[in-house]
Amino acid sequence: ASGWIRDIANKVNWSKEGQLTPTELAYTQALYDAEIRAWDRAFARLLAALDARGLRDRTTILVTADHGEEFQEHGDLTHGSHLYQETIAVPLVIVGPGVPKGERTDLAQGIDLAPTIAQLLGLPAPTDLPGRNLLAGPRAVVAVTETARGIAPDGSPTPLVAGQDDRWKRIETPALGRTETFDLTNDPGERDDRRDGPEGTALAAALQRWRATVPAAPPRAGRDPSLREKLEALGYLRDE
Repeated sequence: ASGWIRDIANKVNWSKEGQLTPTELAYTQALYDAEIRAWDRAFARLLAALDARGLRDRTTILVTADHGEEFQEHGDLTHGSHLYQETIAVPLVIVGPGVPKGERTDLAQGIDLAPTIAQLLGLPAPTDLPGRNLLAGPRAVVAVTETARGIAPDGSPTPLVAGQDDRWKRIETPALGRTETFDLTNDPGERDDRRDGPEGTALAAALQRWRATVPAAPPRAGRDPSLREKLEALGYLRDE
């Protein structure tokens, strides 16, 4: 096995050129598991260093992820091509002074992190910042996720948007007039499309309200001369 997984994923996802065999898929999953173990070991070293310096009890630790990973559960590889749970369900753990112990089951979103961290640091969060302070307690919400690089049947990119509550989820492909609705409690693998149920209608209304109120994207202005260095530091650019 050699090469970059993205090259293979582009053929599978965009060109629809076959699928990985069970042996190949198991290999990529083993690599992913190894990456998780490497992260766990590095995180353990970080915690041990905080302990050694007497800082652990007065340090707030937040662990989350930007996305999950696809292993052909719905036909694709890597991430970003759809909004099923294998991509968008990620961990969120917050431990530290002032954080109550316990497990929460209400939905959180990435936009909730900034107001929550501001509260933990005793800082005022900007009033126009989206999201909620998770330390204010559980609250029923409809979480919204998007991707601009969903994949249409012809292999072209198409935007997707999904709305989800504690049990139900609706995925919309506006350009194709397509919708999917899943009962995540009884169908966590998202196989049984319940698009005609009342739950899908309720989530459709929630997504429509979201579209009517979501702020516009900020305008692009100028060019950051240090952008390449920043991307290289994050590992998003490579010298070939």
